[in-house]
Amino acid sequence: MKRENFLMVVVVALLVLNLGTLGYLFWSGRPGAGGPQHPPRPDKLIIERLKLDDAQIETFEGLKHEHHSGIVRLNKKSKTLYESYFALLKTETPDLPSADSIERLLGAVQQQKDSITFDHFIKLRQLCNADQKPLFDDFVDELGEILSRQPGPGKRPRH
Repeated sequence: MKRENFLMVVVVALLVLNLGTLGYLFWSGRPGAGGPQHPPRPDKLIIERLKLDDAQIETFEGLKHEHHSGIVRLNKKSKTLYESYFALLKTETPDLPSADSIERLLGAVQQQKDSITFDHFIKLRQLCNADQKPLFDDFVDELGEILSRQPGPGKRPRH
């Protein structure tokens, strides 16, 4: 086989391999293609499961914004507290009473986040009509799983 023919076969083989790889990446990322699936966003799931109408969706968007703003504010507070907490480790003898105090403050921030979220869902249930309330009650059982998927410190929520 001549050198030119051999190089042409190698180039064609590499081209086919690259196209196959790109095709696999393209098709495996599509829903239903067997690729990695992402769970639906909580807000979309709520709208779908509770069968909210357009007016309810508009009100829900306001509730969602209110909840998100409160959580963002508390996440900033939590971040500041964690920075102070771990800064205590930069000394030979960390100030343990200060560490205990910061731990209590972090616990209070978490309690406030939980309270904001609980209140958010109270308002969401109040938004539901009589036919939707049983759907909401069934959905409540899934809330723990949904909320446990929320991003941790330093991670951005998916929007």
